[in-house]
This record gives sequence, structure tokens and C-alpha cells, in this order.
Amino acid sequence: MNDATPLHWHAVAPALIVLGGTVAVLCAEAFLRPRSSILGRRLSESWRVTFLGTVVVVTLTVALLTAVDQWRGGGYASLLSKQPMLRIDRLASFGACLVLAATLLASAFSLTSLAERNRQTGAHFALLLISLVGMLIVQSATHLVSLFVGIELACLPLYAVLGLENDRLSGVEGGLKAFFHGSVASAVMLYGFVLLYGATGTMSYPGLRDALSGNAGPLATLGTGLTVVGFAAKVGWVPFHAWSPDAQQGASPGAAIQLGVALRCAMLIGLLRLLTDAFGVTEDGALLPRVFWTLAALSMIVGAAMANLQKNLVRMYAYAGIAHLGLMSIGLATITRASFGALLFYLMSFTFATLGSFAVIAALSRRGRGELRVEDLRGLAHRQPVLAGFMTLFCISLAGFPGTAGFVSRLYVFTSAVDAGVIVLNLIALMCTLILALLYVRIVATMYAGESGASSPVSRVSSGEGLALAACGFAAVVFGLFPNAGSAGWLAWLRAIDWTQASVAFLF
Repeated sequence: MNDATPLHWHAVAPALIVLGGTVAVLCAEAFLRPRSSILGRRLSESWRVTFLGTVVVVTLTVALLTAVDQWRGGGYASLLSKQPMLRIDRLASFGACLVLAATLLASAFSLTSLAERNRQTGAHFALLLISLVGMLIVQSATHLVSLFVGIELACLPLYAVLGLENDRLSGVEGGLKAFFHGSVASAVMLYGFVLLYGATGTMSYPGLRDALSGNAGPLATLGTGLTVVGFAAKVGWVPFHAWSPDAQQGASPGAAIQLGVALRCAMLIGLLRLLTDAFGVTEDGALLPRVFWTLAALSMIVGAAMANLQKNLVRMYAYAGIAHLGLMSIGLATITRASFGALLFYLMSFTFATLGSFAVIAALSRRGRGELRVEDLRGLAHRQPVLAGFMTLFCISLAGFPGTAGFVSRLYVFTSAVDAGVIVLNLIALMCTLILALLYVRIVATMYAGESGASSPVSRVSSGEGLALAACGFAAVVFGLFPNAGSAGWLAWLRAIDWTQASVAFLF
């Protein structure tokens, strides 16, 4: 007797493609590393990095196109048995597109830096790809076991990537802090899963929803609370953010993107599914929306205030990212289809603007000091006007200026919150937006002030960095000017708001 449903290979194709790319990278590294030449031609470190990077870029591009095709097809039903472990639907496909695009662009702009610093390139890329597989699992998990496996598979390789930054004390320190912080979060979350299983007798999302729909006992309530605390620590909500800024400060720009953007995207999308499919949270649910209201408010206030106190640029972006996390978390405090769609749109705009900013940081810090300060940007507009122009675009998008994707995302979030009657949190969000705007205006003003800045070297923008800048700049402008272009003309395909609404439709 076989109760299992057929396995649709196309449903798990993005993860399989990424796994195949991981094997290809490791095999290529093992073949190329001991050799100084092939067919009489000398193998330089830059050639090795370029070859491995090409393998990674091709792998991620194919996986991204497959995920886009999945989204357009509507996804698949639950996979693998009567108690499914995974569900590949439009939400999972949307999340896959987001994390694949982020990893693709981050890998592209990291190539030159890896070659110049003589990194263990194969290990670096292999760990990032393995982590990416975990993120794909997190976003499609419909069982506590698959969720936990996905989270650990996503996080542990990133801690190892930080350990590769062993030429800087901040890199080693950041890796250790990220490991201990993540270990405690995983332990708390796992204990919550155990309590939920003890209270309900099941770990599948549908089973949990049925069991918790009645009067949940204290054991189930405690398990739910510990699960949320574990997620909060993994995502980085205040007061569970702890060492998150330290970890990002010690990471390379590409690894910082994986920690602060891609992993956060995967965890938030996994949390959306957990809240609705397992916990059955609705707009009328009293407790959990209030918890997220508090987490959002604290993250906005603390993140925006601490970001303005920082001098290190990466650390500043880490705290600003916590404030942005609070802004997008307004959707979790309202639990409506519109608010969940707004959260996804905010994730998308934040991802591309932050990616572009870190591409600029990567270009500026390659031949200079490892840690870039805000003051090092002084006079950048005179030395490298193109980089300054892109950085200005990304800053005004993150600040929420009209005409950018950041403005549309904030408007989308605020409108959905007002429609849900969440007024006080909206006022806190407006205050946070003003503080963040001052922060980004200060960065822009520094770039256009003065004509000297010896601390920041003048270096040529690599092709990978140029690709990342162009793609992120395009997204910041086009999603801001045409968030929902309509049904006619050459921009008819561009309906980002409809994409987000369609991705969360099945949850309600």
C-alpha cells in the first residue's frame, strides 16, 4: 500500500539545481586547486574565481528562471505523503525568486573581492549554495520537522562563511557571535516544537491548526510562545537582535547580504505560512498580533535610533535593517491579505535597495580598509560620480522618497494598516520613517560634500558589481514608478502588487 502522492520533480527543481551547482563547485575546486596550469596555460587565482563564479551564476540563473516558471504555473499541491512536509505554491515560489535573485547578485558582486583577497572560493560558494537550499525548504515547509531542518541548513553554513573571514578579528568575532546567537535561538525554537507536539500529538501544520483551534492548553501556549521567540531571534526583532549587527559587520558584503537580507526573507515567508497554516492566526486573533505589534514597534524605535549613532557603514545598515524589519512587520500585526501582500512588496523593495548599497560598499572597500566608515564616503561624487549616483538612488529608496520602490512599499504598508485600524503603530512607523530619512540624507550629503576623501580608494567597478548595480537600480526605479502597470502596453507584465497579492491569496 502506498499512500504517498506522486513527486513532481519540477516542484523541487530549484533546490535540485542549486544542489547540483554545489556539487559542481566542489568538484571544480578539487580539480583546479592543486594545479598551476592546464594545457600549458597558467591558472591564476582570478581565473579560478571567475570560473567558479560563472558556475554559481549559471546555476542560480537557471534555478531563478525555474522558480519564475513555477510561480506563473501556480505552484504545486502538498508534496510527499498524507502528512506533507513541503508545499510548493506561489508563496514558496515568490520567496524562492527573491532569495535566488539576492544570492545571484550578491555572488556576482563578490567575485572580484574574493579573487583579490585570495579566499577559499570553492568553500565560500558551496556554503552559500547549501544555505540557499535550506532557505528554499523553510519557505515551503508544512511540517515542524522540515521547518527545523530547513532553518538549520540555512543558518549553519552562513556561520561557517563568517569563519572564513579569518584575516580580520571582527570576522572571527562575528562568526562566533552569530553561531552562539543562532544556537540559542534554535534551542528555544526546538523546545517550542517539542511542547507543541506534546500538547497536540502532531507536527504537521494542518494537524496543529485543528488541534489548536479549540481551547489550547498552557502547554500549547508555551510552545507557541517559545516558537515565536526562536523566530524573533533568528529574524532579528528587538529585543532578540543581540549580536546580529556584530555578525554583519564582520562579514564580507556578500555574506552580509545573505545574513541580513536573504535569510531574513526566507524566515519571514516561512513565518507567514506557520502563522496561518499551523497556528490559524486571523485578524481577530488576540494574542499573537499583539506580540508582533510590540516587536514591530520596538524594532522600529531601537533600530532607527541605533542606526543614527553608528559610524561604521555596514553596522549602520544592519541597525537600519532592523528598523525596516519593524516597518514591514506591521503586516504581522494586522493579519490581512492586504497587509501580507504589503509585507512581501516591502521585502522586495528592501532587498534590491540593500543589495545595491552593498554592491557600492563592496566596490569601495576592495582595495581600501576592510571596514568602511560613513566619513570615507566624503567627496565620492567628485571621485566616482557613477557609484555616488547609484548609492543616492538606493538611499532615497530606503528613505521612502516618491518615485522609488521604497515609497510605494511604505504607502502600501501604511494603507493596509489604516484599513485594519492600526493607528498607533502607524504613527510610530511614520516617526521611524522620518528618522531613517535623516540617516540616508546624511549619507547622501556626505558623498556630495567636499572633494577629498583619501580613506576611500578609487577603484574600477567590476562587471559583477556593475551587473548588481544596474539590476538593483532598475528595480528601485521601475517598481517605484510602475508598481502595477496595468493590462496594456509594453509594461503590461509589470504588476508587482498583483504578484504579492497572488502569492498570499491561498492563506486567506
